[in-house]
Amino acid sequence: MSLRDFLVCASFAVLCASASVPAQAQSAVGELYFRGDAGWSGTTDANIHDRNFPVDHAITGLGGTAGTLDDIGSGWFAGGGFGMQFIPNFRADLVYTYRGGYHLDQFDQAPSPTKFRSDIFAHSVMASGYADFPYLYDGIIPFLGAGIGWSQINMTDLSASNSGKTVVAPKGISDNFSWQLTAGVGFAVYDGIMVDLFYRYFDGGHMHTRAGNTISGGAVVGTYEGAEGDLRAHEFGISFRAPIR
Repeated sequence: MSLRDFLVCASFAVLCASASVPAQAQSAVGELYFRGDAGWSGTTDANIHDRNFPVDHAITGLGGTAGTLDDIGSGWFAGGGFGMQFIPNFRADLVYTYRGGYHLDQFDQAPSPTKFRSDIFAHSVMASGYADFPYLYDGIIPFLGAGIGWSQINMTDLSASNSGKTVVAPKGISDNFSWQLTAGVGFAVYDGIMVDLFYRYFDGGHMHTRAGNTISGGAVVGTYEGAEGDLRAHEFGISFRAPIR
């Protein structure tokens, strides 16, 4: 789904939900809530490069220098978790999120370019706090949030294709410290249920492939010390929060 399509669908969902008259704009202090999220995730500055370019000389830049691959495209996310309203205008939650659909499919800048391919997906568990600002309109609540947590980023086998020959290097998994910043607007729907539209910047940390043998046509043709980069994303999402009573 493109960002434009997601925003249209999310706006339609909020308009439909907001047709109900809100009975309560926020959860009561001390009240627990469940939240479910979904949305679009657009990556930026992946900076995928050889871990040891002088030895491997695989991802090449202009003039034979060390190269980078920055585009792993856009994907989607979905998640859920639990939170609590601690004081009237501050809440916090713990949320698991799965991110998928990212694809590395890019040529390097060597005189004879090589196309590199890999699929990327990630898990995260984030603890976040939010400041609510319910001062403008009844039932419409802007908010700001920040969070820290853990992420696990998975890269599938890295393939390199040049002149009709494809060489495949091993996949890799990395566990990282991660952080995020969020801004959004909540809409009261009914009996404490909120629909949030939000923007989030997510930094999932380091990703890499393992060092190991490279394979072509089922045979070992060499070794590779691996590629590494970062997962960073601008995200637009919709979240439903419901009190647990």
